[in-house]
Amino acid sequence: MHASLAALICALLPFVGGWLAAVIVGFVTLRKHFFEGLLIVLWASLPAIAWAIDGNWLLLMTNGVFGFLSVWLLAGLIKKTGSWSLTIGVSALMGLLAVLVVHLIFGEPHLWWIKQLSTAVSQGSQMLSGSVNADEIQTVIQHIAPFLTGLQTVSVLLFAIIALMGSRAIEGALLAQPYLNKELYFIRIHRVGIILLVVFGVLAIWGPLVFKDFLPVILLPFVLAGFSLVHGMVALKKLPSIWFFAFYGFVFVSIIFYPPLVLAVVVMSVMDSIVNFRAMNVAKK
Repeated sequence: MHASLAALICALLPFVGGWLAAVIVGFVTLRKHFFEGLLIVLWASLPAIAWAIDGNWLLLMTNGVFGFLSVWLLAGLIKKTGSWSLTIGVSALMGLLAVLVVHLIFGEPHLWWIKQLSTAVSQGSQMLSGSVNADEIQTVIQHIAPFLTGLQTVSVLLFAIIALMGSRAIEGALLAQPYLNKELYFIRIHRVGIILLVVFGVLAIWGPLVFKDFLPVILLPFVLAGFSLVHGMVALKKLPSIWFFAFYGFVFVSIIFYPPLVLAVVVMSVMDSIVNFRAMNVAKK
């Protein structure tokens, strides 16, 4: 009961409140029973349900249904298997299913994004007395809109995965067992994932529009595995912390100035799926 009230109170808080509620969902699922975790999901979703009754059903779908339920399902999986590689792979499948459902229900969600962003640009241009080049921004909107449902899905999945990491870290701290470090150092994508990545990448260029939204979701496991590779190799080789600063500095600068450079992390992950650098390093020792 205490956990239910804590989740409800956290869900009402602005900013990180929803994430804290998700951490509670994950922790209860890890330490108690699958059904008890579902009860926490229901309590944490009450504020979103209230918003849905008031007409804002989108918040319920993203936070209550997909966000908290994702944490609950993934927590049950990590409790059962202890495998973050499998858990992240399953999260991507959940994301693909969510994107597919959105496309089946709304038909062409990119048109909704174009309408929403165009309205925002128009209002912003008026506030700035026309100093914004609206035509150039409209061109950018047209190019990115087909990917935005997928990117929104990725943001919710990241919310769930990071919350689950928080739950796992708390569990390990209470039991004096460093579960999280040992598990996160060895995330690696199966070679089948490489085939799927290539197929989805090709279809995103020449296939139906839905595959553009699929692409960010299918890239997510590879990005996370790339981060795991860096952390794992630094830990195994006992390298100085400056390597972390260099890596995260590269990622940050890439995101700000030239986002495609972040795909270098995906390339590292793909190479690791083929070669398994961490296993090679352990074998040498």
